[in-house]
Amino acid sequence: MELFADLERIIQGYLPEDKVELVRRAFVIARDAHEGQFRSSGEPYITHPVSVASIIAKMNLDHEAVMAALLHDVIEDTPYTEENLKKNLVQALPISLRACQSLIN
Repeated sequence: MELFADLERIIQGYLPEDKVELVRRAFVIARDAHEGQFRSSGEPYITHPVSVASIIAKMNLDHEAVMAALLHDVIEDTPYTEENLKKNLVQALPISLRACQSLIN
């Protein structure tokens, strides 16, 4: 969870604890889903979604936007499906996730 620490500090500054917990859950899903994946630089792939989520968090966007940033590559790059994410997180997240994918891609 060390990778999550900086992001967590940012979101704790403006999100209530129940929303921070949802973001924490999204991080764990993203971390586990991207396990064994690496960027061309050799860094673990999870560093990319955490960086994107940090940018979103610095803009003080809501928890769903931060979660979508963390999860934006999970559906396209891992075995996770939209249905898996709905079961594990919140119903509205896939809509935010698609919006985030559109912004990033």
